[in-house]
Amino acid sequence: MFRISDRQVFDTIIPTILKIEGGLVDDVRDSGKITKAGVSLKFLEMNGIDIDGNGVVDLNDIIALNNDKIKDIYYEYFWKRGKVGEIYKATSKSNTTIATQVFDMIVNLGIVGGSKLLQEAMNKELKKINLPPIVVDGLVGSITLNMLKKIKNYRSLNNNMVDSRILKYARIVRALPVKACFLVGWINRAIKFRIFGR
Repeated sequence: MFRISDRQVFDTIIPTILKIEGGLVDDVRDSGKITKAGVSLKFLEMNGIDIDGNGVVDLNDIIALNNDKIKDIYYEYFWKRGKVGEIYKATSKSNTTIATQVFDMIVNLGIVGGSKLLQEAMNKELKKINLPPIVVDGLVGSITLNMLKKIKNYRSLNNNMVDSRILKYARIVRALPVKACFLVGWINRAIKFRIFGR
């Protein structure tokens, strides 16, 4: 039986994320500073990622980012640390819907933020099948993964995540009104993942 590797699953999903993130963006309202395909200068600085190898993390490192380096960053810092491959295995090895949206949430809201939204969405489904809720702590471990295996209604779980994202974005803007300029884009980003119909 053919087994798909973790990196192959990632390679299937990453084009969706890169399309959402877009190209080079330099928006003064963005606290992440200049970004390329969603990788921000602030992120490179915080993680000491010196792309051009000159000993300084600066604008030149954003410019030096190529497609392969961008994918490697997403794989090492978001996919693996966010346990997205394990989430994929816990749901369906033939359906990337849940893993794709979780990956996007982790990219957009951080590992803890994105994982909390998954756990919130899971608790709605677990209640429907009379199972106890899990702790919403943003830590994806054996309990989250084992309970995820018990959920079979992926459409409902997926749409729960969309709803949780929209509420999260509203809370961000309520707390930081300066972020209101991003709200419509964030909501549109979430809605792209909604599955319509029965």
